[in-house]
Amino acid sequence: MLKIGYVPGMSMTEVAKLAGVSYATASRVINGHPSVSARAVRVVREAMKTLGYTPPVRRRGPRPKAGKGIRTGSIALLQMTDTKASTATTLLRNVQKHLAGRRLNLFFAEVHSPDDLPPAVKAGEIDGIMGFGSFPSEAVTDRLLRLPAVWMMTAQANRPDAWGDRVRPDHAKIGRLAAEYLLGKGYRSLAYADMLRAKWIIRPRGKAFCDTAGQAGVTVRRVGNNNFTFRSLRERNTDRDRVIDGILDELMAAMPKPVGLFVPLDMLTVAFYHRMIAKGIVPGRDVEIISCDNDRELLSSLSPRPVSIDVGWDAIGRTAVE
Repeated sequence: MLKIGYVPGMSMTEVAKLAGVSYATASRVINGHPSVSARAVRVVREAMKTLGYTPPVRRRGPRPKAGKGIRTGSIALLQMTDTKASTATTLLRNVQKHLAGRRLNLFFAEVHSPDDLPPAVKAGEIDGIMGFGSFPSEAVTDRLLRLPAVWMMTAQANRPDAWGDRVRPDHAKIGRLAAEYLLGKGYRSLAYADMLRAKWIIRPRGKAFCDTAGQAGVTVRRVGNNNFTFRSLRERNTDRDRVIDGILDELMAAMPKPVGLFVPLDMLTVAFYHRMIAKGIVPGRDVEIISCDNDRELLSSLSPRPVSIDVGWDAIGRTAVE
């Protein structure tokens, strides 16, 4: 894990100086004291962002014997917007298992605004948060900034105002494994389905896939467009099917068969199978797909079942809890 957002040596004194307020005022803003003006809150927060300052967590009272940093015995798992449904379910299952193994309680909430935060989170009556999905809004961030946080499966660490730790798969390794699998099966016509707007997933997976194939003397055709969100991909719609149909037509017309295709999400692989069957293209014979996520429930109905790379959900949940 990589610690983000805390600059060693940075102090509240420097925040107060840059904001043009007293140390006491800066302290009240950072600690959420109600008796400060809106202007003071604004200038102090702007100074914190400019300096990259994240306040250290201060816990009142003696530390319990249950474990270092454990005060309440409760952790909040917060799902932000635009999260793939199967990802949310899988992460929740693994996080819950590993928290239970440490005798810790779990609060779960889907968060779109500060009003969605559980009361215990608003009151700071938890030991930390685990988040996944889109980066939270500034209003939500303001409520969470003083809590220890780890983000799973998110691009938030790439933002200039990022905070907390992160745990996520090795996307470059996923791309390499996909290329090595198809090359090992003897495919010399390879393609990569680029359909997701989340570039923090698509770019490293696609680049590693193309680079690995290129080292073997095989050129990869990138097909599709990356204008889709998780939500628009998982909801069956004519735009998605139209793009997939265009991809399949392009592959059948421009590349010698059979084709090896890397589709980087299982939910997208299911959509590809349905369109292939509708167009008379035989999965595993005309086009062989390697997928990613290893979602057994999603893939169980497909025949032949495509190979899917397991991103290590259990390890992600365990590492985030640790």
